[in-house]
Amino acid sequence: MVIKKGSLIRLKFLDGKKAFIICGGQSFEKSGYLEKLEKHLAASKIEIVTVKRIIKDPTEDSINTIMTQLKDLNADWIIGVGGGAVMDTAKLIYALYENQNMPLSDFEKPHSVPELRKKAKLCLIPTTAGSGSEVSNSAVVTINNKKTPIISNHFIPDIAILDPNLTISLPPKITVHTSIDAFTHGIESYCSSLNNALTNSYSVAGAKLIIENLEEVIVSPSNIIAREKLMYGSMLTGLAQSMTSVGGVHA
Repeated sequence: MVIKKGSLIRLKFLDGKKAFIICGGQSFEKSGYLEKLEKHLAASKIEIVTVKRIIKDPTEDSINTIMTQLKDLNADWIIGVGGGAVMDTAKLIYALYENQNMPLSDFEKPHSVPELRKKAKLCLIPTTAGSGSEVSNSAVVTINNKKTPIISNHFIPDIAILDPNLTISLPPKITVHTSIDAFTHGIESYCSSLNNALTNSYSVAGAKLIIENLEEVIVSPSNIIAREKLMYGSMLTGLAQSMTSVGGVHA
């Protein structure tokens, strides 16, 4: 994991031949960072296929539709770039790509996803400071009109890149909403019956970073230091929640 301004350039050093990229809405593409991402991978001589504008929470149907583009690609990297819904989509796609004879419904029981990394590796790149999905062991998908968490430690990515530059183009409203979501993760983890000294330290430190830097990011959107701290706080509370449990807000 790397948390640093300009860290997207680390993609230049990926080892592989083909990458399947799943990315979010128009703002990321308009910001020019999708083009930069693709250029970094091209510098590694990695062939890419990109699925754009994944903006809704994943459903079994949407995941199966994306899988038709990946099935015969022989990708050795699955890369999710966006908010929580996009990164969750990447995790679910990864699970099906590695286990193509299994439907998502086979993974509903916690930790029932078979061992991954037989074909590819997973890279997650958040473009918001909110979900913490880049460090979590879960992905939420709607199966038969029911939101279902798929939980597997295999979802922890091989590489997580947290580049605060990718959050600068976010509208203030989304910045606030995602940050409050991250703050809530910290509260839920701290109040969980599964908490412990380690998770509490993550919850408190992460929530503190969010409180101290959110207003500054809204007042000065280009303050990259505050944005980096906000991403760090979101990552910590996401990690804490992943190690404990969700509360009523996310149930």
